[in-house]
Amino acid sequence: MIEVIVQDGDYFLTAGADGYVKWWKVAEIDQAEAEEGTDVALKPLREVLIAENDRGDNPAHIMNMILADDQWYIQDFKGKIWVMDHNSDNYKLLYIF
Repeated sequence: MIEVIVQDGDYFLTAGADGYVKWWKVAEIDQAEAEEGTDVALKPLREVLIAENDRGDNPAHIMNMILADDQWYIQDFKGKIWVMDHNSDNYKLLYIF
């Protein structure tokens, strides 16, 4: 389930229950046309799994994202706040509630 949709310049970012933050090019979405029916398959340009470790254990359930000072602050439904660098895939756990 997608919980967050945010526009960041030429990109839409989506995030949600699976723990992934995904980047989509606005122009690609705008130009997408279904060949038959109403379904269109697009692939994200980039994706990052926010999780406890590199194996993807205990992924975040992302409920909100806010950009401040070149950092994305990510609210996890599981009581955590993550911080991710705006210009890279680096993230870390900031707080546990």
